[in-house]
Amino acid sequence: MTDTLADPQGSTVAEVPSPVRSNRGKLNVAYALVGFAPLPGGLLVAKVAAVTIGPAGLGALAAIQAVTATVTLLADANVGQGLIRKSGPEPERVHHFARAARRITLVGALLSTLVVAVISPWAAKSLVGGTHSARNVILASFAGGVTMISLQEINILTTRGRNRSVLGFLLLQGLVGPLSVALVLMKFKMPGIAFAPVLSAVAVLIVGASVVWRNRPRPKPQVSRAETNRAIRELLAFGGPASVAVVLGAGSAALVPIVVRSVLGYEATGWYRAATLVSGGYTAGLLAMMVRSYFPAISSKTDRTLIRGSIERHLRLTTRLISLAGICIVVFSHQILSTLFSSKFTQASGVLRILLLADVLKFAAWCFTFPLLAKLPPSRFVVIEAIGAASVIGFVAVGASLDGLNGAGLGAVLAAFTYLLAAIAMTRHFLGIGLAKTALFEAGLATAMVAVAGMVMATSTLPASLFLTVTAGLIAIAGMRAVNVVLVDLPSLRRPI
Repeated sequence: MTDTLADPQGSTVAEVPSPVRSNRGKLNVAYALVGFAPLPGGLLVAKVAAVTIGPAGLGALAAIQAVTATVTLLADANVGQGLIRKSGPEPERVHHFARAARRITLVGALLSTLVVAVISPWAAKSLVGGTHSARNVILASFAGGVTMISLQEINILTTRGRNRSVLGFLLLQGLVGPLSVALVLMKFKMPGIAFAPVLSAVAVLIVGASVVWRNRPRPKPQVSRAETNRAIRELLAFGGPASVAVVLGAGSAALVPIVVRSVLGYEATGWYRAATLVSGGYTAGLLAMMVRSYFPAISSKTDRTLIRGSIERHLRLTTRLISLAGICIVVFSHQILSTLFSSKFTQASGVLRILLLADVLKFAAWCFTFPLLAKLPPSRFVVIEAIGAASVIGFVAVGASLDGLNGAGLGAVLAAFTYLLAAIAMTRHFLGIGLAKTALFEAGLATAMVAVAGMVMATSTLPASLFLTVTAGLIAIAGMRAVNVVLVDLPSLRRPI
């Protein structure tokens, strides 16, 4: 068996731009920090919604935002990842692929909005509930298309190696969009839910257009219609099957609030949304780092040993960071919810502790699925995302029916665990990469620590919980070190020099 992996599309894997390759550490930190930019704005929106429209209003907002997120995914058609994989370092080729990506995204946004407009009466009644009219659904779909046009420009700037501009774009996007939504809710309250996503998307588009204009190629490259059309065909050939995987994966997550609403109603959806805002907020920086840095890095590697080492490093890093942050949030979940939202949202503390456990499992799974996305043909990658989509929708719906809000959280944990097992199995089967026992053990121990902290908090007072959690954390750290000594250090000492 060869120790290298070929590009599944039959072409040379695109090289990572030199600024990314030579400044990997600094870029990781920068993307991680900028990844937190949406957190203050998102929390501001949540706080304004909690005060002005309450849990039921936040649930209604979450349902309409799910429509926007779904249309955004449909309009993308996975073109952004195709740009990273296909464009290469040559400026002319990048320009052709950028033009192709813009055209595909524009057509995708128009078609997605048109489809949603046709089904809007049914969607308003069956999916997002009676609070929303068909007009609200159409406005949300239009916002999704506009959002994708903005996001595609970020992908183009990334492909051109304009990392500073990408970071600035992401920072402004994370501040301008949520601020627009907060202002609308403060002024119009519940009626503002209908057009808040549109105003946010248009504001981000205006800011993004100014960034793109400042970074336009100079001099303007010569455009060949034949090359642009060829780039369109290549992106569609890559993005067609892969977009199914993306819609299944991210789309299923976006639809979870709709599933919760259909089973438990708007108020429970508002509590669930509050929990996901907290759990998603503290992980935003790490996820941004993985998307903007880990994926391009793993895409450029062909040696199995290097890919395995990269997976193991990111698995250890992500699980340690997520578990430590998660334990802190578990201990103070009640106080965090009442401070960030209002006292009405403290009922979400139980599901928040459960979702923090799902976060550790999801990030561990993403350490495997990113290499699968980079190396597998899209038709095979669809399998892992189909498993994830079926798991999250099915388990959350069943869990919510059986045990209410906490049941929905437990369903999310089961779905994340199923997704992780499938990702590990597919990495071993299709890429021929198995991980060291220490890496898997540390990931499992980190997950167990979050679970223990959650159970302790559910049965103890705050001082006792702090003592028990810190003690368990010290034991976990000692256990990780002991495993490294037994499985790594001692065997290396026994080897002959």
